Amino acid sequence: MGLLDFLFKKPLGNINPDDPQSYQTAYAEYTQAQMEGDAAVQQFYKKWNIKDGDHWSEIEAKMIANGQGVAAMQSAMQGQVTQGYQAAGMAAPSQVEGIGIEVYAQMVAHLERAQTPEARVQALTYFGCDEARFGRVQAGFNQLMDPSQPTGAMLAGQFQMQLALARQGG
Repeated sequence: MGLLDFLFKKPLGNINPDDPQSYQTAYAEYTQAQMEGDAAVQQFYKKWNIKDGDHWSEIEAKMIANGQGVAAMQSAMQGQVTQGYQAAGMAAPSQVEGIGIEVYAQMVAHLERAQTPEARVQALTYFGCDEARFGRVQAGFNQLMDPSQPTGAMLAGQFQMQLALARQGG
């Protein structure tokens, strides 16, 4: 980075570091732009006053250090999942406290690998949770997957499929 870049580049572009929603919005737009191609990514950079990919990486690092990265990633991931279901003409699966079945499966897979209490706390923190929130999310999904519920068996099947994928790759 040159002296002029240092003096004139906004450290976070047009992202307000005091507004986590600002970063979540930018992250979701960046994720969408990546799917659309290079021209869309360049438009994203222009809109958010971001110099280039390196500058975006710096912003991501700063926002993750501020604890905003996890929430933004979850929001973007859940948005993509919902878009995928809508594009297929289907209703998105139920969510509990803003967490869909795919993210819940990732959480469970990470917690299965947590060998110590510290690793469990770290895994929960990665997903923007603490034990209390995870307990509520888990109870909510257990209720939704109850076979006596109209869509319980279908949702339980989706969860098992997502959990298997998460165990393999995430």
